[in-house]
Amino acid sequence: MASNSPFRRLLVATGASSFGDGIRWVVMPLMATQLTSDPRLITGVFVVDRLPWLLFLLPGGALADRYDRLRLRVALDAFRAVVGAAFVVLAATGHVGLASVYLVTLLMASADAFVDSSSMALVPALVDDDDLERAGGHMEATEIVSRDLAGPAIGGVLFTIGLVVPLAVDALSFAVSAAVAVTIRGSFRAASLERADSGVGSTAKAARDLARSIREGMVWLWRQRTLRSLACLSTGMGLVTMMFMSVLVIFATDDLGLDARGYGLLMVPAAIGATLGSWVAPRLRRLPLATAVGGAVIVTGCAGILISRTSTVPIVAVLLALDAAGVFVWNVLTIAFRQRTIPDEMLGRVSAGYRFLLSLGMPVGALIGGILASAVGARATLGLVGVATCIVGTAAIGVLGARAADGDRPAASTVPA
Repeated sequence: MASNSPFRRLLVATGASSFGDGIRWVVMPLMATQLTSDPRLITGVFVVDRLPWLLFLLPGGALADRYDRLRLRVALDAFRAVVGAAFVVLAATGHVGLASVYLVTLLMASADAFVDSSSMALVPALVDDDDLERAGGHMEATEIVSRDLAGPAIGGVLFTIGLVVPLAVDALSFAVSAAVAVTIRGSFRAASLERADSGVGSTAKAARDLARSIREGMVWLWRQRTLRSLACLSTGMGLVTMMFMSVLVIFATDDLGLDARGYGLLMVPAAIGATLGSWVAPRLRRLPLATAVGGAVIVTGCAGILISRTSTVPIVAVLLALDAAGVFVWNVLTIAFRQRTIPDEMLGRVSAGYRFLLSLGMPVGALIGGILASAVGARATLGLVGVATCIVGTAAIGVLGARAADGDRPAASTVPA
């Protein structure tokens, strides 16, 4: 895989776009804190960021199985560059308000939902089956370093200079991603895919075909017991993760007294922990899936509980690293399991169906987080989130362990060695 030039280019494109995501994920909530003091409106940025995943993941997955996955990604990165540039103009002319923050977040997240489906389906076409965990680890590590480490840290610093600067860098990152991805040569349509009729048939027929593809993917997913269990557990995982993330910015600015730069820098240890989790995860592949992912989630939950009980920033930083490490162990192992289990001709739509179930909990989690933070405060909310996360991890051990005991091994109930 070291000499795999197309995969390296995908990593570079992923790093560029993820860097833009990291800047946006810090800048948008910080902008909201300057426009309102209502925790519900601040966490509304996270709700808006997650809602498009419910709307566009499933059609995005179906399209990824019908059209060239790389071209879809390039087009969507170019779209995000244009949207970002338009937001720069709004900021430069002093026309940014909470409504525009919500709108741009909505458009960016919508494109991101489509890109996620096509990009995940690209990886098995670029690397050998035995390299899926390593490739997944590299993809996760690239996203972590750019989106969770460099993006937030640099975005927080640039935010103190002026609003236009981080927004311009954000827009540029997607332009760079599109420019790099377009240099990857080859066809990246799904295996055994018959080319859809070009210019033949009505829009209604095209819509029916798309709906049928989505339904086929969901039915296939639901019939796979281990994948179905993982998807349902991921719904709970998405809910508690977004509760945590949506309240963290309020906890950092109100309880810890951090400014924009401090909040951005606080994301650095979390990114380091996530990188560590991505490095550790492939080394856990020989463990039962239930033990590896369930244990990792319990570690995340315990870290969240401890965060809620301290106001010492260095301790919070260490615990955030531990929290993120557990999340990314879950991510790497479950993604590799899905990529190995799902047939290539269905990889886009089944993966999208899985992510759709995961995403069901995310906007709900952000909404609940805002309501709880408004009622009992950010610190108490983080403690409750930690307890809930431990419950999800315990459920993962029980449910996936039972699947293994029943002999439910469609592609093995552990991540194969």
